[in-house]
Formats: sequence, structure tokens, C-alpha cells
Amino acid sequence: MGVHTIGRAFKNQSGYNGTWVRPNSTGTFNNDYYREIMTNGWVAKNVGPHRNQWNIASAAKGPGGDDMMMLNTDICLYANNNKVHAKCMHDKFVLKKKGMKCGKLQRAGEGHFLSATNNTNCCAWFASKTQGPNHKRSKKHKAVLHPGTGNLYCGVPWEKKGTILEEKKLCCQKSYDEQDDCDAAAWPKGFGFNIMLMFARDE
Repeated sequence: MGVHTIGRAFKNQSGYNGTWVRPNSTGTFNNDYYREIMTNGWVAKNVGPHRNQWNIASAAKGPGGDDMMMLNTDICLYANNNKVHAKCMHDKFVLKKKGMKCGKLQRAGEGHFLSATNNTNCCAWFASKTQGPNHKRSKKHKAVLHPGTGNLYCGVPWEKKGTILEEKKLCCQKSYDEQDDCDAAAWPKGFGFNIMLMFARDE
């Protein structure tokens, strides 16, 4: 999958359009493909007849972000279509229901794959808490994000984790009353997620 850093999709050839990484990484064999999936919010976009792809959702996309995209085959490795968890988050933050334990539903989307054709009103994103150096998993492995290094998180230099509501708005431009999460943002459960995170941490 790392070879996605070499080349791009052209609309006149495949119907899809964009690169998987930023211009400064195009043509370089590194782990930026994995880092970009982990550190951006992604929403479905129609780019032509029977052609739907995933584009960066945040307002601040960073250098070359307007030209970046992912396909279903990329996103479905990373995140599931977890409507059960999405409803729980909506009930918790929009309807203000008490005692909602959404973490228990993180695996409820297993076996349900995301599609840019069918899942047009959700955002696939990964909260920065578990990507920074202070998380327990990052102490055992390398962190994806490091403060003071210019690492981009949803288009802006990352310094510290925000609240789930702040980061949802940053990465997706919309709050929970406007848009669901595609999967659990605290820890997406796509069947290739753990391996993709491993490569995002260390090439």
C-alpha cells in the first residue's frame, strides 16, 4: 500500500482524481500514505458518473490537501460503517442523553464496509489523543504526532489533543447534530486499521 505515494489518479483515465499524499511526498517511497489517512477527516464526494471518492473534510487542508483523495479500498481498511456507534454519539452529544457508553460499541461496525456511494453523510476521522506521545500505546510504540514538529493534524500543526467535540469540528467541519462519524473516532475498527497505524508510526 505504501506505493500509493508514487503516482496519482487522473480523471480522464480512471474517472477518479487526486493524489494519496502531499506534493512534497509524491514520488517518494515512505509512510506518508498511512499518516495522511490517520491524520485527516475524510468525506465522500461524487466526481463523475459512478465515480465516488473520499476527500479531505477539514477547512484547513494543508499544502496540496485540495488535490488529495482516498478510494473505498483505502478507507475501508481504516474504518468501518458503524451506524450503531454513530447513533450513540448522536444521542450523547445532540440529544444529551445521560449514561451513554459509546466505547462499548466500537466493534459494532465490524463486517460493514464504508462506501463513498452509500455513506455520503458521515466523516471518517481519528481523534489525536491516541496518536500523540503521551498515550499509553504511544509509549510502547512510536507516536504518529509530535508537538513542536509541524506535524499536521486535520490541516493545522498539532500541539496537543483537543476535546472530541473540538476535533470533530476541526477534522470534519461539522458537529454531531449535522453529521455522523463513520466509525468510532477514538479507535476506528477497519480490518486493516492496526497494521495501518503501525506503518503510520514507523516506516
